Amino acid sequence: MKVPNVQTWLVQKAAAYHSSELNVRVEVSKVDIQLFRKVVLQDVFIQDQQLDTLVFIPSLDINIGRFNFKQKHLVLSELRLKGARIGIKHYKEPREYNMQFLIDYFSATEKDPTQSDPWKLKAKK
Repeated sequence: MKVPNVQTWLVQKAAAYHSSELNVRVEVSKVDIQLFRKVVLQDVFIQDQQLDTLVFIPSLDINIGRFNFKQKHLVLSELRLKGARIGIKHYKEPREYNMQFLIDYFSATEKDPTQSDPWKLKAKK
């Protein structure tokens, strides 16, 4: 899991899964994870449902301040978007923002009793 090529392959598989689920292009060209310390993603691309660019981030750097697996707690100490282009739009048809499909997809409608408690994610100021 420490090899960036393997990390990239796994993240590309996850991106392909979400592309299929969301019916839009989701891509990440390269990943480098330094376990419990840092995550670097390159060329993150998410398309909206009108086939326009919703997000393109040439470099996304995430520094992890604290990680506790047992308590499901993650604190981000720094998040850097280098050269990011985020194209949030409000379309007339359908009458909604172009990122609404992501909000709907990742929002739980009902609590599944078989699921464990969610992770707590915080960002330092």
